[in-house]
Amino acid sequence: MPRVLFVSYVFPPMVAGGAIRTGQLARFLPACGWDVTVLTVECATGAAIDHAAVEALPESVRVARAWGPNQLVSMRGRAQARHGVAGWLRRRAIGAAKMLAVPDRQITWYPMAVRRGKELLAAETHDAILASYGPATSALVAARLATISGLPFVLDFRDLWSDLPLDVFASDWHRRRASRYEARCVAQAARVTCVSDRMAEHLTTRHNLTSNPAVAIPNGFDPGQLLPSGAGRRAEDAAGHEDRTVGSGDAPPLRIVYAGAVHRFQFVETFLAALRTGLEANDFQRQDIEVTFVGNLSPETPARFGLGGIVRCEPFVPHSEVAALLAAADVLLLIEQPGYWSEFSYSAKTFDYAVTGKPVLALVEADGNSAGLLRELGTGIIMPPNDEGAILTALVELLARPRPEPQAVDTTVSPLKRFDRRRLTAEMATVLAAAVDATRQESP
Repeated sequence: MPRVLFVSYVFPPMVAGGAIRTGQLARFLPACGWDVTVLTVECATGAAIDHAAVEALPESVRVARAWGPNQLVSMRGRAQARHGVAGWLRRRAIGAAKMLAVPDRQITWYPMAVRRGKELLAAETHDAILASYGPATSALVAARLATISGLPFVLDFRDLWSDLPLDVFASDWHRRRASRYEARCVAQAARVTCVSDRMAEHLTTRHNLTSNPAVAIPNGFDPGQLLPSGAGRRAEDAAGHEDRTVGSGDAPPLRIVYAGAVHRFQFVETFLAALRTGLEANDFQRQDIEVTFVGNLSPETPARFGLGGIVRCEPFVPHSEVAALLAAADVLLLIEQPGYWSEFSYSAKTFDYAVTGKPVLALVEADGNSAGLLRELGTGIIMPPNDEGAILTALVELLARPRPEPQAVDTTVSPLKRFDRRRLTAEMATVLAAAVDATRQESP
């Protein structure tokens, strides 16, 4: 079989939304006719670890790790201070790193990664190179190795790069530098892939790829990790409580679960403020509702709203255990930043939520990708993420009506059929094969 060198700084056992995409691409590509060698970073000892995602890889997938200095201080996936002196110091350290490191903080990995990549290419025949952006350093490493080897290079965008409409660059100069790096990598790439149709259109126009347009390969779900919905447990819990009276304490609390990382661009605090307002107005009582954030949210955040007894913050669970976690919930919570994510992507957790058939309290833009999918499935309760009053109204309505039951979901038909990770990986395999064929035809 042909072999691809897959360059991705973000890869299991690292805990990150992008690690799910990269890990499952490596996991399913062998079944699609491609052997895989992964070039990634050594995982930091201070970061959260998902060993199960590595153990799920086929034996034929070879993972090579190159050390990077950033891993000495990385706390990815762990709860981190956002307020007070510790939060201030953390923000200053990140700001300094963004100012000094170009194109990103992972650039210190570049020399070790290129050296390790050259060793891998010399030791075994490879037919193509695939890079997962971001960070940008992954793309630069892959582009350098493609130049050295002459192999076709496929660039997969998990996010926009230099024109990402978020405050991620230290200055306009840094953004202009990123634009030059991006243009160089895209010009060298034999093919460009990304996570949504809208992003594919944008990249095609931005880089004039009309003769070879970017291909959308969205995130999705792993059909091998689907578990029963847990409806039986809820039926037992609710026995004798079909007529729930808010504040009566005669029924178990409504269990709301958020699974995944919380980023600074999300309106998590608006949701927490709505909870606090509902308590202060006696719209519901503390025993009526239980919210669990599983991931990196620090307990200090809900504590600032006086919600320590209602909102629990727990460390991440391996992605292989997410389905069981969601099965124990009554309602799933989704929060997206308005604008960019709604237009250009899907929140990765949207798919884990969608296949449960559970009601999803989706604090997202009404015309965004995630809202559209949940609306098509009939499981979304769509509310603006920055509207505290609308969120409170949704919470009160969820508490007042009978305990919601999951809907039957058939993942083999539209709309979910499109998002089966195995099917999506087969699309990536086709892109890799096309890149190899095009390079051979161009060779003299």
